[in-house]
Amino acid sequence: TATLWMTLLSSCKIHCDTERGRYAAEHVFKLDPGNPTPYVLLSNIYAAVGCWDNVARVRKLMKYRGVMKQPGRSCIEVNKRVHAFDVGDTSLPQEEEIYAMLQRLK
Repeated sequence: TATLWMTLLSSCKIHCDTERGRYAAEHVFKLDPGNPTPYVLLSNIYAAVGCWDNVARVRKLMKYRGVMKQPGRSCIEVNKRVHAFDVGDTSLPQEEEIYAMLQRLK
């Protein structure tokens, strides 16, 4: 099943095992073709070991197949109100304040 292969792929990410990771990812691609997770995991495995050409190939394959992942999102609660931030969102009125605070936290 896809779940079994995904579990193996996740383990390969932890151990930076590119060969088994590629093998597991190929099975998930066949069993669950619209799922972006195996592409992201395989890309991350390659990145962890510095195989940047393979990272680019996986991302290109993902784009070619029309598979898209959801952009990253962070949430924070302030004064009992939840605020969500999407990756690349520059439309926030407090953007300068937020980035200044992040710099201070570093």
